Amino acid sequence: MDDIFENARHSAFQMDVFWMKKGGMEPTEILQKYPGRLLSLHVKDCKKGTQNTTKGTGDVSIASVIAEAKNKGSAIFLLEVNHLG
Repeated sequence: MDDIFENARHSAFQMDVFWMKKGGMEPTEILQKYPGRLLSLHVKDCKKGTQNTTKGTGDVSIASVIAEAKNKGSAIFLLEVNHLG
């Protein structure tokens, strides 16, 4: 990922918060490392060991990710909502 950001200097990206977390990365750290490069975020939470959860009850700190994203220049937030029965 560092290679992409370093070699595509005049580009902006969308972060999928769920898959960043699943890949072992911390979304807030990525936002801090690349300010202004992640213009939008795809936001979905998950419970540890699962694929889905009710918003705000999983292992992704959604509130802190959104706060950091706003601070670092992200402007668009795409919220994925799943009906869990």
